[in-house]
Amino acid sequence: MSETKSKGEFALRDQLKKVKTFFSQLSLDSYISKDYSVDRQVGSGGYGPLVWKVFDAHRRSTNQAVSLFVCDKKQLHEMCAGSREMADRLLDVLRRDAAQLRKLHHPAIVRLLQPPHENSSALVLETEPVICSLANLMSPTTSPAPVPSDAGGHRRGLDEITVRLGVADLLSALDFVHGPAHLVHL
Repeated sequence: MSETKSKGEFALRDQLKKVKTFFSQLSLDSYISKDYSVDRQVGSGGYGPLVWKVFDAHRRSTNQAVSLFVCDKKQLHEMCAGSREMADRLLDVLRRDAAQLRKLHHPAIVRLLQPPHENSSALVLETEPVICSLANLMSPTTSPAPVPSDAGGHRRGLDEITVRLGVADLLSALDFVHGPAHLVHL
């Protein structure tokens, strides 16, 4: 029993060390360590090679559970085949999307809790807690962390009821975005 516990503790320490190194490489360590206690990476998502990394965290001032979505600008630039112009345009889209997300209030759309934080290396969004990303649910083998069992994910896909509820939520969100919010989601 204690051998299993020590392996679990070692894995947790190793994951926390990787998280700390990631934030340090993006020059976010002082911002993150001052305002948040980061637990672990729970997902990734976005365009192409999954440029967003999603972390469980707690806001230090209130101990409120949050998720941090972090976009590594260097990785984004690499994804754009080294085209600075394309990477800058994509960053502008991400900034604009974050500004629009802050105004949207719908139960099927994740809420942005704070204005985005940005430095020369990364863009960080603080949202309500999420348990994983859709990209990781659809392909749990590429997930940076195990897909939580309460997310409805299974090794070979999702059960039918979870898919139906997810599609209903997605359609409800798209109906809201295209209708009352007067936005177009591409």
